[in-house]
Amino acid sequence: MTNLAKEKIMASNNDIEQIRLTRLAFKQADLAFQLEMKHDYVEAIRLYKLAAEQNYSVAQSSLARMYEDGRGVEQDYAEAFKWYKLSAECGMTDDQYKIANMYDVGQGVEKNTAEAFKWLKLAAEQGHAEAQMLLGIAYTVGRSVGKDYVEAFKWLKLAAEQDVFVEQIVAQYELARLYAEGKGVDKNEEEAARWRKLADTQVAIGQFKKGYEFDLAHDYAEAIKYYKLAAEKNNALAQFNLGLIYEIGKGVTQDYAETLKWWKLAAEQGNAEAQYQLGVRCSKGQRVKQDYAEAIKWYTLAAAQEHGKAQFNLALNYAIGKGVEQDYAKAFKYYKLAAEQGVAKAQCNLGVYYELGYGITKDYAEAHRWYMLAAEQGDAEAQCNLGILYEFERGVKQDYVEAIKWYKLAAEQGHEKAQYNLDYMKANGQGTVH
Repeated sequence: MTNLAKEKIMASNNDIEQIRLTRLAFKQADLAFQLEMKHDYVEAIRLYKLAAEQNYSVAQSSLARMYEDGRGVEQDYAEAFKWYKLSAECGMTDDQYKIANMYDVGQGVEKNTAEAFKWLKLAAEQGHAEAQMLLGIAYTVGRSVGKDYVEAFKWLKLAAEQDVFVEQIVAQYELARLYAEGKGVDKNEEEAARWRKLADTQVAIGQFKKGYEFDLAHDYAEAIKYYKLAAEKNNALAQFNLGLIYEIGKGVTQDYAETLKWWKLAAEQGNAEAQYQLGVRCSKGQRVKQDYAEAIKWYTLAAAQEHGKAQFNLALNYAIGKGVEQDYAKAFKYYKLAAEQGVAKAQCNLGVYYELGYGITKDYAEAHRWYMLAAEQGDAEAQCNLGILYEFERGVKQDYVEAIKWYKLAAEQGHEKAQYNLDYMKANGQGTVH
């Protein structure tokens, strides 16, 4: 056997051994994580260490975290730094950022701003949003590096385009400032306004979420505070919820003018529920002047966003010609859209259209299908209509027992026609009435 052949075999054996060790390290780290979740920190550290010593970066990072937090071992920033650095050198982006922070404040290592900047840039180059944001600010203020607005703009733009909440917001505001002042980029008020608006939108989302948490916890004063902050930044959900709070009077005096104000703002931004609620109030003249044309406008906008109740109300208006010219074809269209979304009344009315042939060909089988869907949701009118189909053999085999079953369910809800039909069948001995 030649020396070259022997070298190839040795190299192959080394590769196999390395694969074996890597797999072992992976298993050790996985088991360590499971033990950590069970709060067996001492055993978790032992296994993390075994895996970390095989240069497995995930284990090195986990071990560093254990030393940093002092879990299962005495807190030791120097030891944490050691393992974070090994992991960072393997390309772990979060740990590169961590090392930058430790160098910056001198935690577990002597303070070194040059090293901090080096690791911050490495993390930023790998797409770490917070590192990009801080690097951009560093170039803006000249911290650890000379001022360079072009570089600042570059890194802030990368951070601003990331989907990482806080870092994205800070970067967007900073980017807006650079555009407004013409630093690192041509002065552009339009772009400055655009980035400012994007940041405001993100802030408003956070404020809305905070308000919603307080709302669920019944702390309405705090909910109103955060909803207002978000609503004033044009967050439509916050505007709608704020309107609802004033409508119900949760933690505040009922104020229908405030309700309508916030709902109109939300509706104008495309909030379907606000559009629907405005439509209802315009149609009924609730706290506003009755205006069917205005109601149709809001219903149409909400219906276009697949709001089932708006589609149903729009269908009703087309069916009777309220605020619009009577149009059975359009009524049918909107009843069907609402029915397909599970609106029981729409399913029932769609059944009527199929049964009686309003604007379409009569189809008892389809009438039966839609009545059944509505009846199973407890709609009394559909239950009664279903009874009629079974009693008079329309699209189904005549079945007095089924007819009585559905009449009875509708009658129990106070449906007069169903009660009359039930009494009539009983008087004529049709089926069995209990």
